[in-house]
Amino acid sequence: MAIEIEGSKSFRHRIVLSTLLGQTIRVTRIRENDMSPGLRDYETDFLKLISEVTDGAEIDISKTGTMFLYRPGSVNGRSVTHACHHSRSLGYYIVPLLLILPFSKTSTEVHLTGVTNANDDLSVDIIRSTTIPLLTKFGIPEDSMNVKIIKRGPLPVGEGEVVVTTVPVKEFHPIDLTELGLIRSVRGVAYSTKISPQMVNRMGEAAKLVLSDYLQDVYITTDHWKGKDAGKCPGYGVTLTASSINGSLISTELFGEAGDVPEDIGQKVACMLLKEVAEGGCVDVMHQSWALIMMVICSENVSKLRLGDLTQQTVECLRSIKELAGVMFQAKWDETNKTTILSCYGIGFVNMERKLH
Repeated sequence: MAIEIEGSKSFRHRIVLSTLLGQTIRVTRIRENDMSPGLRDYETDFLKLISEVTDGAEIDISKTGTMFLYRPGSVNGRSVTHACHHSRSLGYYIVPLLLILPFSKTSTEVHLTGVTNANDDLSVDIIRSTTIPLLTKFGIPEDSMNVKIIKRGPLPVGEGEVVVTTVPVKEFHPIDLTELGLIRSVRGVAYSTKISPQMVNRMGEAAKLVLSDYLQDVYITTDHWKGKDAGKCPGYGVTLTASSINGSLISTELFGEAGDVPEDIGQKVACMLLKEVAEGGCVDVMHQSWALIMMVICSENVSKLRLGDLTQQTVECLRSIKELAGVMFQAKWDETNKTTILSCYGIGFVNMERKLH
């Protein structure tokens, strides 16, 4: 029997939970009052990708796109090649895969083409510097997943290429990330495609100049791409990751748009990082909701996570978790630093299909 859900919010969270828990869902009233009702092209494309990395999944979308039925299949290791919709970056697709594919039967290799960097989604660089290390805190071995950039491809055309490889694991382990601690270092990447390398240097130096007032250990590498490996469009941006003495990682990023001055981008992304750290959470806003899902599927024990201001996406994710997994989080407000500690009891999800070698 399908679980009935309404609306378009928390779309990927619902699909990830449905896939892992084997819960059939029927989602209705998707943007039904919108000027352009129904699923967006990139959402339909995401469902297609999920069907490609699973066996036996059934997806039935109404003609108007305002309703769909998703009956998940089993996650099976294989090699998949998928051209992602260019209106979203590859990060939109990769992050959910990193939660689903570890519970496959065998190793998986997914080749994705499309936009590698944009402002609406996690970039491939942040996934490498922050998302995967966050997963390792849940007991995932460091060498069990990798995201490799073959080609960079910024907006609007993209044509970048990324390879995602994962090895199956048995389960996620509970976490206790409640103490951010002092920031000890900042690492970053200033990247560009089909523009002068001087632009990259200017962005990196501007970001470092802001951060050096607060921290000495700041290192930003430059990553300049040209030729056939740089997509078809010029582009540039900066990603920054702050590491605390307790192992927390806080990231921000900014992709330049037409007319942006490199120094302005560097300064702005550095200020964004300072603001994010000041929130006091042990993960940044981009990772809040995904960390909560990881906590839910952990082995049967309590996980705790300190967050700064909860985003609307995080609130919607908590509702989806309650609807699909039946898990409710306990929230404890900390007046001293204006943060919230969320805790839950893991459902004890175990990969029973994993083949041992």
